[in-house]
Amino acid sequence: MRRGDPFHRATFPLKKYGVRLGLRREGEAAAEEAWGALKRLKRPGVLEVELEGIEVLSGSFADAALAEPLSRLVRGKLPERYLYVAAPDPEVVEDLGVKLEQRGLAMLVLFPDSWDVLGKLVPSLREALGLVIGKGEMTSAELAEI
Repeated sequence: MRRGDPFHRATFPLKKYGVRLGLRREGEAAAEEAWGALKRLKRPGVLEVELEGIEVLSGSFADAALAEPLSRLVRGKLPERYLYVAAPDPEVVEDLGVKLEQRGLAMLVLFPDSWDVLGKLVPSLREALGLVIGKGEMTSAELAEI
């Protein structure tokens, strides 16, 4: 935990599974390890899934490794645990965005110079997130004034 940051943090690099991630069964193995990392985090906790060095992230792998654990978090299986991806560029996470959209989920993605969101997010929330990202941080009162 960093000073002023209420979250306990951990990083989960996907590169250990290879640079071209394509098979669902490999994604399922990664999901189990990621879930274990989430369980080990103290509450509140954030797991950064690192995609540095990944050349291909197929939809099948992404669905199993990332969308399924996110779905479990959304259903409340591990309270106060959160998950996001850090990606070198948007092309690497295109298929993940499609899978999240199909499941009705959204996930933050950190690119080298900016944050964005993948998947399904209603326009008003996407706009609010854009304002928060643009400013760096905002209180709910500040957001309500806009």
